[in-house]
Parts: sequence; structure tokens; C-alpha cells
Amino acid sequence: MGVKRLAIEVNESSVFELWKKAGRPLDVRIEGSSMRPLIRPGDTVSLCLIDGDELRTGDLIAFRQDGDLIVHRLIKQRRTDKTWRLCQKGDNLSGWGWLREDGVLGRVESIRGQGKVINMDTRPWPWINRVMGISGLLWVSAVEEARLLKACVAVDRPLPILSRLVSRMGRILNRACAFIIIKAIGGGIKRS
Repeated sequence: MGVKRLAIEVNESSVFELWKKAGRPLDVRIEGSSMRPLIRPGDTVSLCLIDGDELRTGDLIAFRQDGDLIVHRLIKQRRTDKTWRLCQKGDNLSGWGWLREDGVLGRVESIRGQGKVINMDTRPWPWINRVMGISGLLWVSAVEEARLLKACVAVDRPLPILSRLVSRMGRILNRACAFIIIKAIGGGIKRS
């Protein structure tokens, strides 16, 4: 999810290190739609600037990518060599990506928009975020397994049925996740 550039360059890690030490949240206005319906364009997120090793599956994380600040969901962590790599995915996207642990700036503490506030640390959001992270993990794992299967079975041949199945699964997962979030936001659960 793209965000307006800050007055400082996002790549200036020393500024973010100072914010981490100060322990104060950083408010950022969101522009993109990759985390819809939970985070909409125009919403503001409060970031708690923490280290990557303090994160859990399902947390909403902020990281740098091509000079922009991105907010996506943490799906899984994988240790490669001596560093951790984190899998992230936007709730409204079917694709995902990997980043190094030191690329994470922090975790979303709250979301403000349309007259409502969602505190990620109050019920039911820790549970919802965990379920969303695990469902994303199952999706990413299924697609990775399907790719391995294709590589073994049909090295240089397209398998349109596999592609359609994977695409359909992604759409179903995104709709299910959106349903959960919409029910939580508007279905009688306070945004806090």
C-alpha cells in the first residue's frame, strides 16, 4: 500500500532509528488500496517502530520499497543463512513478496479513517489479524507447492487448469478476508 513520501527520505535509516529509540508512534497517511477494505486511501495508520524479530504472523507491517513506505500483512518468516526473511502480502492482492528483517520499520498500532479508530491491540483485532495471517500463509504455501508440482510434472508446458485453480483460490481467499474485515468493522464490532 503506497504512502506519501515523508518530508525526510525514507531511506535515511538513522532518522527511523531515532524514532525507534524515542518509542513514539509515527502517523502516516495511506494512499494505496492494497490493504482494502481494512485500510482505505486517506486513512492514517500509527506505526510503532520496532525490530523485525518482535513481529508475529498476521501483524500489519511497514517497510521500505523503492523509496516508498508500504503497509502490508506479515504472512510468514523464513531463516536464510543468518538473517530472517519476511513474507508480506497486501490483503487486496493475490501476489506477495519477501523482504529482509532489517527492512521492516515497524508495526501498525492503529488505523484512523472515516470517523472511526481501530486499535490493533484490542479485541477482536489480534485474533482477526492472526487468522488473516494464517490464511495468507496457507495461500502462499499452496501456490508455492503448485509451482513445485508444475516444475516436476510439466517443465516447459503451460498448465492452464493449474493457473485457473490458483487464481480462483486467490479470489476466494481475498473475498473471505474482506468479508471478515467488513463484518468486524461494520457488523457491530466497535472500531474502538
